[in-house]
Amino acid sequence: MKKELIQNQGTAQKAVKASVWVVIIRISDKALQFIKLIIVARILSPEDFGLFGIALLSLTFLENFSEMGIYHSLIQKRGDVKPYLNTAWVSILLRNILLGLILIVSSDFLAKFFGQPAISPLIKVLSIYIFLQGFYSIYIFNFQKNFEFKKQFYYQFSSTLIDTSVTILLALIFKNFWALVLGAIAGNLSRLIISYLIYPYKPEFSFNLGYFKEIFKFGKWVMIGAFTIYFATQGDTIFVGKYLGIEKLAHYSMAYSIATIISSEIAGIVSKVAFPLYAKIQEDRKSLSSAYLRILGFSIFITIPIAGCLFVLAPDLVKVILGDKWLPITPILQIFSIAGIFHSITSTGGAFFYGIGKPKLDFYLNLIRMIIMFLLIYPFTVLWGITGSAFAVLIAIFCMFLYWLWSSLKNADLHIISVMKKIYYPLIATFILALIIYFIRSYYHFNSLTSLVFFAILGVIMYFGITVLYEAKTEFKMISEIKYIYKNLTN
Repeated sequence: MKKELIQNQGTAQKAVKASVWVVIIRISDKALQFIKLIIVARILSPEDFGLFGIALLSLTFLENFSEMGIYHSLIQKRGDVKPYLNTAWVSILLRNILLGLILIVSSDFLAKFFGQPAISPLIKVLSIYIFLQGFYSIYIFNFQKNFEFKKQFYYQFSSTLIDTSVTILLALIFKNFWALVLGAIAGNLSRLIISYLIYPYKPEFSFNLGYFKEIFKFGKWVMIGAFTIYFATQGDTIFVGKYLGIEKLAHYSMAYSIATIISSEIAGIVSKVAFPLYAKIQEDRKSLSSAYLRILGFSIFITIPIAGCLFVLAPDLVKVILGDKWLPITPILQIFSIAGIFHSITSTGGAFFYGIGKPKLDFYLNLIRMIIMFLLIYPFTVLWGITGSAFAVLIAIFCMFLYWLWSSLKNADLHIISVMKKIYYPLIATFILALIIYFIRSYYHFNSLTSLVFFAILGVIMYFGITVLYEAKTEFKMISEIKYIYKNLTN
């Protein structure tokens, strides 16, 4: 028992160190994407983004519909996974070749469905993206399984830099959606090449049905979940694109991307680090519960203040970063900023449920979101337009949050009071911070990037100031948690 405890502590410390690399990866990746966004958004029109968005919807639909959960299975599986690798690689390769062909064949139908003839050639070219993905080195699952996130940094940063550079260059040349398409393909080609430079694996075209069944036994829930996640997260986008048009779709997608950028990053960090951590300590219920509560608290501590400030500063942020032509997205951005809080909290559940071998719980999470969103989006859109669509998503995510809370309390042996405490204190601090910013904004409009950055830094200082007061006067000890993380990083 003592040996197992020491191993779990070592694993947890390794995960804490790895999380720093994950943060570096996500921040650097999103920084490059944000630079690309603000430059390209001023060159291209909302219609260009709308057309590209429809093409991506088609691609992600096929990807989610056929997701086999192979990488998840290899990460979650204990023991030597080398005998499974060739079967896994061949399965992914054949899947992606089939998806690419389906995408090409269905491109004309999709163009007619959305009433946009221009997306047919766009989708055909974008099929190259999914072909390339099938040839990746299968060993990239080691990024997560063995916490090799330093290698992933080089892999991710290099490819995103190429994607960003090519997209900006082609936007200046073509000034249309082809810049987005070809930039994405260039990024994916670089990922393919770099995956073999990092993991020089020589795949063999061999397939073992027994190994495949064993992998797929876990992965089937990932596949079902991925399909549900697609409609839960993209069903509203499909609806807006079909019934409100390309320009409204561009506004809607841009608002959602900006509003959930932090929550999606929290989700990314959690899934990258927490999933393999939970899988390794799943037998130790005490360590599992403690780790889950700590990760949840830290996620909430970061996400809530950012979402609150985004809500208050949305008009200034849109005008300064994107320009006047994107101002219609302001109210949608504010609605999605609130949704982002609940999304970031529930995102901690996905990694936990997969880690303890219960992926069906994550499926139920997204099933609830999908059903509620489908029930509400049409009447809400008829009544309030694109703003109604955003409200439908907000309500659906909140219902998803309620199920997450019930499932987490049951499966992680947590008490509701301990969870609510993690939410309550950051929420109060954010409310105080938002009031201060709102008061300042009533006298001073942030009309330059410099002023936005200045007040962002000021907001961070004020928020941590309130957190220090909490440390001294309340039971909320986030400063101690940060010290704990720092101690594990330096040991």
